[in-house]
Amino acid sequence: MNKEDKNESYITLGDIFYSLKKNLVLIAIITLAITILGSIYTFGITKEKYQSSTTLIVSLEDKNSEVDLNNSLRLITTVANLVTEDIVLEKVAAQYVNPDDELAIDKYILEMKENIKVTSSSSSFLITISVTNTDRNLTKEQANLIANSVIEVCNDSNSSVSNLLSNSISQTSQATIGRYVSPNKPLYLIISLVGGVVVGCIAALCLELLSTKFKNKKDIEYVTSEPIIGELFYNKNGSLDLSKEITKLADIEPFNRVFTNIKYLNSIKNVRTIMTTSTTSGELKSTLNSGLALSIAKYNKKVIIIDLDLRLPTLHKLFKLEKANGIIDYISGDLKYEDIIKHTPNGIDVITSGVAPSYVNPAIFIESPKLNELVSKLKEEYEYILFDVPPILPCNDALMLAPKVDGVIYNVAIDRARKKDFKDCLNRLKNTDSDLLGLCATNLKISKKEASNYYYYSEDKKR
Repeated sequence: MNKEDKNESYITLGDIFYSLKKNLVLIAIITLAITILGSIYTFGITKEKYQSSTTLIVSLEDKNSEVDLNNSLRLITTVANLVTEDIVLEKVAAQYVNPDDELAIDKYILEMKENIKVTSSSSSFLITISVTNTDRNLTKEQANLIANSVIEVCNDSNSSVSNLLSNSISQTSQATIGRYVSPNKPLYLIISLVGGVVVGCIAALCLELLSTKFKNKKDIEYVTSEPIIGELFYNKNGSLDLSKEITKLADIEPFNRVFTNIKYLNSIKNVRTIMTTSTTSGELKSTLNSGLALSIAKYNKKVIIIDLDLRLPTLHKLFKLEKANGIIDYISGDLKYEDIIKHTPNGIDVITSGVAPSYVNPAIFIESPKLNELVSKLKEEYEYILFDVPPILPCNDALMLAPKVDGVIYNVAIDRARKKDFKDCLNRLKNTDSDLLGLCATNLKISKKEASNYYYYSEDKKR
């Protein structure tokens, strides 16, 4: 299974790690944001709570005989349940609200019940009463009040439990100032941090799944194993003015790399006719062709570009030449090939598209025997012949020409073509039995630190 097929069929663990690594900045930002929010919640919103505890002991030994063990356990459970009964808590609530206001008493009792915890053990006669509150002094006070209220109720002769528990309950330890119990700040911070990482990873994976276009060079390298033989970087300032002589070496450095790779390939196979195409428009095909031709010319090699993008020709605009008397006029008329060659100040010869009748299918000119004859004649005079053709997605012109040239360069622009369309078009190109030299990544973003080492090329949707 090749790389393209593999990526189409399922998501691998490697895909997930690649997506996470690619979006590390996003993950870091989300993690930081959630951690900050967690810190604000932990230290600024949640209230600190304290807890105080007191212990009661139930003495159930009769003066005449030992009390049955099962009955002892029942009595201890009874006392534990009695702690949160209204009869006990009314006496405590009356210390804090108006004892004549029944609604206020009932409300305060409900609030206390939420903050009271009673524990007992079957292996002892001890009952622990714990009170939690945001006021550490109040927890101590209420725990002791509740313990005293339980004892009073059990000793009250009018109480239904006095016959069983009278003088059997005593407080073994006084409650002290409340100790800190919540929130668990370190735990909250860890949860915020881990939660931030998890949310960040999920966001990164969702972003990657929803992303349909290439975002950087590594995206291209991950989707296909085809070599990248050139890179063009984006700049809003525009492209080279090819109507004038170019003297700055930095202006053609990106194209020198492409030509260097082609020269290396020439040592293996003879590459003289080269076609540049792409998935869709705006991927700088014409810019690459023009710059590559400029690089070749600077090496004192004879080079000519033929504009075969007959549906949307561009070369005449780049070189500021007349569109007429071009390849269409040669194939459909009586012009000699010498009549359609236009010269430029940089040593590049150009054959423009010419003017095609609106009712004629441009593909007819690409399949014309006269085009083959023209290329044969040009090979006798030029060392390199470059073809500027339409993108593959909207039409088949490039696929028709591809088998006839020595090599094809495929442009891939960042944030332009969809990944699926790119893979489909690349597979269609390979099915033509053409020779793909490699890819050229265009519209790449570059840092300011690296900017001085490169010339930028702007996006033009017509190129």
